[in-house]
Amino acid sequence: MKKKNPVLAVVIAASLMLASCSSNAAGEATSEQAASTAQTGETSTNAVLGVAEGKTSREESMQAEEPGLLFPEDEAYLIGIDVSEYVSIGDYKTIDVHITKHEITEEEIDSQMKQMAAYSLSPEEVTDRDVSETGDIVTVDYSGRIKETGEVFDGGTTTDAQVEIGGIGYIEGFAEGMAGQKVGEEFEFEVTFPESYPNNPDLENVPVIFTCTIHKISRMPELTDDNVSELAIDGVTNLKEFREYTKKSLEEQNTYAEQTEIEAQVPGIVMEMAEFKEELPVRALEFHNFLVQRNLEQQASYYQMYGYTDVTAESILEQSMLAEGFTGSAEEYIEELAKRQLKQVMLFQLIAEKEGSLLPGEDTVDNEVNMMLTQSGVTEEEFGEQNGFRIRPLMYQEIVMTNVLEFLTARASVIYD
Repeated sequence: MKKKNPVLAVVIAASLMLASCSSNAAGEATSEQAASTAQTGETSTNAVLGVAEGKTSREESMQAEEPGLLFPEDEAYLIGIDVSEYVSIGDYKTIDVHITKHEITEEEIDSQMKQMAAYSLSPEEVTDRDVSETGDIVTVDYSGRIKETGEVFDGGTTTDAQVEIGGIGYIEGFAEGMAGQKVGEEFEFEVTFPESYPNNPDLENVPVIFTCTIHKISRMPELTDDNVSELAIDGVTNLKEFREYTKKSLEEQNTYAEQTEIEAQVPGIVMEMAEFKEELPVRALEFHNFLVQRNLEQQASYYQMYGYTDVTAESILEQSMLAEGFTGSAEEYIEELAKRQLKQVMLFQLIAEKEGSLLPGEDTVDNEVNMMLTQSGVTEEEFGEQNGFRIRPLMYQEIVMTNVLEFLTARASVIYD
């Protein structure tokens, strides 16, 4: 598997990360799950998802119900449901994707070379002047206070900080405030924190004054044929080779960015081609409503792990609604997201069924499930009890969506605007 589809993979991975470490991973599939489809050579959907042949999916799923499983029945995962009754699709093999062609400039190459060199070369102290300039790296003590109250704010005071004038990593105006200052002389300047500052929301859009003293001025050495070998890049022994290496790296990044843009556009283009029934499978819609809410909660937990304690599922939802211009209630928006998600799952399932070869076999699903369960240290049953849903059919859907996305992307016609 090259890439995971973010619609479902995030939910699976995050659920596994949150799962408790207990017993061994799920075992091998039973012999009843090994029945294969004669025409395609792929395992039947029932076998892949653990539904015994000779029983209806509903009967089997209810027999397999476990304590704590919120979504035990097959309908939640579209098992046994003919998706063609809910969605129809046009010529999905003919897709035009419009992207902007980005030409790499000499300035970009220069900037990238400078950044790469900064990881290996050490700054050299400037001794022929004591006034700082753009590009200098100054060693500075600074202390910030709120302009209106004079209060020194948390995180605004430090000693021997390394600040590159004109560089990044500080709020706008801070590094620039060091320019033109003399070593050893105290100076002050005023800046205003940005309107959005998650590190400390109390400082958002607040004017502050920094009192600073520069102790030393340094500067990165100019790259030459003599010192480029210190970068320890295979095959790079002089500036010309380093420039060629950097250009190639940027071109590869460019190619990856274009591919990512294509993959981002393809689902929406194919969705526009499709027609959906107004009524969607009820239990599947309820399940995807649950997944949307679960994903919001997990996004919030990640932010909070890194200190953004004010970020909640509700605040993420509000920002998303604002970005889309959605004017309804939060519940209506979640319902809309769940419908979009379910429609894409059904559409990709239909395409996979039409192509045949895009449907994963039992071994593929087993390998993915067992690998993730082993990494998390839980069994398949424990995963279900802890998360409320079955990992195997959700993993099956994820693999289908990944396969279809790769299939559609590979056949898309790219038009550069």
